[in-house]
Amino acid sequence: MKTNPDLILREIYGKSILMPIRYNEASNDPVYLNDAAALIWKTAPTAKNLSELQKSICDIYGLAVDSAEACSVEKFIMQLMEKKLIIG
Repeated sequence: MKTNPDLILREIYGKSILMPIRYNEASNDPVYLNDAAALIWKTAPTAKNLSELQKSICDIYGLAVDSAEACSVEKFIMQLMEKKLIIG
């Protein structure tokens, strides 16, 4: 997996913000990320696929892979992929 190369993560005053560096189809406005979303963004390049990324995030947060929380993590990653913020 990889992150959208048209966006760059910046941490400004304790806030995580994806800033567009050129015109793109994902977003041409800043995208504010919460802590979990920023962690997913930072972890995505080390994962080979969606399930590996989900497992990495679950391991970091201490979630069982078959839990409701893990399902929410997977759905959120899929939303990031649908928005083309993360490319799988």
